[in-house]
Amino acid sequence: MPKFMKDRAIALLDGGIETYILGLYGLNLTSLRIRKKVDTKNAPVMGMFGASVELLVKACLVQAYWIAAMYKSGDVESGIFKFEYECINEFKNSIRDNDPAVAFIWNNREELGNDKNILISVCL
Repeated sequence: MPKFMKDRAIALLDGGIETYILGLYGLNLTSLRIRKKVDTKNAPVMGMFGASVELLVKACLVQAYWIAAMYKSGDVESGIFKFEYECINEFKNSIRDNDPAVAFIWNNREELGNDKNILISVCL
């Protein structure tokens, strides 16, 4: 069977899924300390979900455009990663512009319109 995904994209997907699972576990853990502000109870878990989204979006960008898509100005040598919002905007724009590089995300190309609109609206 031919290999479909790039190794770096697979590693990012694995990391995103594991981070998401850790966030789900975190929602079910009882707090070991009394919080001064109850509203902050799930703040660490929300951070895990945010990190998960970042890794999953970066996996899609790496699959579409290679590893340089994760770095500022595409400069891998700099070691400076793009922020999450930059990755999400790039991904959203690629979907909106019907970039063929991201066509792999569509299960059924015939229903592209509805799926595309849903995904763009979720990316805000």
